[in-house]
Amino acid sequence: MKTSHLIGTLDPNEEFMDVDKSRLVEAMGVLPSWVVSSFEHGCRDIPAMKEELARNYGFGELYPMQGEIDDIGTYLYPEDPPMHPLASMSCDNITVYFWKHAMLGIVDFDTEEKFVTRMD
Repeated sequence: MKTSHLIGTLDPNEEFMDVDKSRLVEAMGVLPSWVVSSFEHGCRDIPAMKEELARNYGFGELYPMQGEIDDIGTYLYPEDPPMHPLASMSCDNITVYFWKHAMLGIVDFDTEEKFVTRMD
């Protein structure tokens, strides 16, 4: 499937202005390539994204983590400081947010479903 509508943004909330952009890319490791692969395989909902990401990951299914994703992609967990996204990647109705610690979140803006996991 074509990914002509794929849009990637480093530091979408401009929270890491003093960090070299190459460091943000390094911090995400292989996760962006797996997300691109998922979009290329036509994944346009969270269950399909989870299945394809788990296939690429190779260590079993992805487990949900507690916490919330706010409207600008910040990960929020009680009593922890907000974790701003290193990057985001969107295609059609799906946006994937990449955070530190090999964490990512998937938001389906059509269904308002959200999923957070860690892939380390």
